Amino acid sequence: STSSHDAVPQIGSTALPVGYSNLRWRPVDKLVNGLDMVFVPAGCFTITSSEVCVESFWISQTEITNEQYAACVAEDVCTPPSTQISRTRTGYFDDPEFADFPVINVSWTQADEYSTWAGGSLPTDVQWRYAAQGSSNWFYPWGVESPTSALLNYNGLVGDTSRVGDYTRGRSWIGAFDMAGNVWEWTDTATTATERIVCGGSWNSFAGLVRSDYQATNPQDEGNYYTGFRVILPAYAAQG
Repeated sequence: STSSHDAVPQIGSTALPVGYSNLRWRPVDKLVNGLDMVFVPAGCFTITSSEVCVESFWISQTEITNEQYAACVAEDVCTPPSTQISRTRTGYFDDPEFADFPVINVSWTQADEYSTWAGGSLPTDVQWRYAAQGSSNWFYPWGVESPTSALLNYNGLVGDTSRVGDYTRGRSWIGAFDMAGNVWEWTDTATTATERIVCGGSWNSFAGLVRSDYQATNPQDEGNYYTGFRVILPAYAAQG
């Protein structure tokens, strides 16, 4: 379904005006190449006291799931996760019970291969942060309210991954789920020749690590129980 704010073009080159409130935005979603995508309008936000502006793009509404990633494996484009299990489950990636849970144990390279196969790419750390913080520079995807177990899967309270989209109260201003907690998310941004930035925190992260402005790094050739990803598409990709 799609909805719009009557004063701001949803799709196109027009950026949100300076000072635009996240609360005014009405999320726009669309199914593209089998993925539920949400639109991120062009706009500006603040990183360490500097204004940074971002062009519009689409981002997957949820973290890529086991089922979605398995479709790429089935076409012999992607390679399977390094292990089939999760932190507490002896079956995970290949278990239909967890089809709608985020794929884990995938390296940055594997996430990048999937993103290309899906017609997109991984977000840069700046794109990711803007999709989480918005022009209002929210501390968390849902706003400034402190994290609780009703808003996200974090702090070891669940003890493992959860189904994507379960935490409806924790949606970001653009309508994306689980941008805080559940699993860290790979970005396309490198810090060294062998490391990439991850954002969002995981099911095992305490409150300080799930802030929208917090970043960590992972070796890009390693996967783990705590890290997954989502993909982006250019603004024009979902037109029509």
